[in-house]
Amino acid sequence: MTSPDKETNTDYKRRINRVFQFIEENLDSDLSLNRVSRIAFFSPFHFHRLFKFITGETLNEYVTRCRLEKSALDVMHKNISITEIALKWGFHDNSSFSRAFKKFYGVSPTGFKKQNPNNFSKIRQLES
Repeated sequence: MTSPDKETNTDYKRRINRVFQFIEENLDSDLSLNRVSRIAFFSPFHFHRLFKFITGETLNEYVTRCRLEKSALDVMHKNISITEIALKWGFHDNSSFSRAFKKFYGVSPTGFKKQNPNNFSKIRQLES
């Protein structure tokens, strides 16, 4: 028989893994703390503390980073406009996307496209 602590730990892992999958599948939609915490069946307060402990990032930081990493791949490998990329990955407009992109990568999306992608270690090679 497993101990209650081990059962709780296993349950938490399962619930948090469901959140990671949900985020990955819904990067272009509303990923507010309230919505995502419901996916894990935690209160927003408890979920926020647990998520930050596990990932080292707040939910918003994690979601923004994932969106920026996916968008960087599109900037480099797809022939679509920066505005289309911004909207595809859940940014409200080109301006907010460009600001976040420059803050994360240190260069605008357009400048990023012109440079060698091997200079940016923050890109995770993920399947699109």
